[in-house]
Amino acid sequence: MSADVSPDGVNAVQATQMLRDYFQQIAPEFPGYRLDFRGEFQEFEEAFQNVGRLFLIGLILIYLILGAQFRSYIQPLLVMCSIPFAFAGAMLYLLVSGYPFSIMVMYGMVALAGVVVNDSIVLIDFVNNARRRGASAYRAVLTAAKRRLRPIFLTTATTIFGLLPMALGVGGRSVVWIPPAGTIVVGLGMATFLILLIIPPLYLAIEDVRRFFGFSTPAISPAASEEPREVRVPRFG
Repeated sequence: MSADVSPDGVNAVQATQMLRDYFQQIAPEFPGYRLDFRGEFQEFEEAFQNVGRLFLIGLILIYLILGAQFRSYIQPLLVMCSIPFAFAGAMLYLLVSGYPFSIMVMYGMVALAGVVVNDSIVLIDFVNNARRRGASAYRAVLTAAKRRLRPIFLTTATTIFGLLPMALGVGGRSVVWIPPAGTIVVGLGMATFLILLIIPPLYLAIEDVRRFFGFSTPAISPAASEEPREVRVPRFG
């Protein structure tokens, strides 16, 4: 005997959970029997375990690369704070749209984690460069929030508008590709807003803690000006 899940009804994960709950109720009447789930649910469990391991390895590699770039143990964690923001947006999209958490959605969230850190890198890198030129932490963060707003917005907009037709089903709706595209679009948009709102105060809070414990920020030139200067190229002719 076999059966398929109705496209308009519950998904495979929900159907499996319903079967488990029902079997727990009748299990005392059938001793020695057990349920063995195969097919899509088994593939989902195996994929979830494998992607979870690879995602953890990816996070470690991201941290190591950012640590080598920023020469800091704390700033990579500050950059990676954008990943939970993106996941919150992705979960909000699934909740509002009603799409189930599937293997393709999981792949989309892994891709989202690799994309969303770009905005934080652009912001933190500008702050570090400004501080090396002699700007205070407050002035560097304030200047970065002003001058990096357009690059961060454009970086996010290119990704969102590139995936928006797929997420909206323009040219044909696909139940396979719409959910991962939607998770990336909504997750990236929400994360960008939260990055601009939360990362600057977090940076200043970390600097306050460093000063409280007597740690100084390296590579600061005391002779540099308070605000980072723009390099102007002379015009001839």
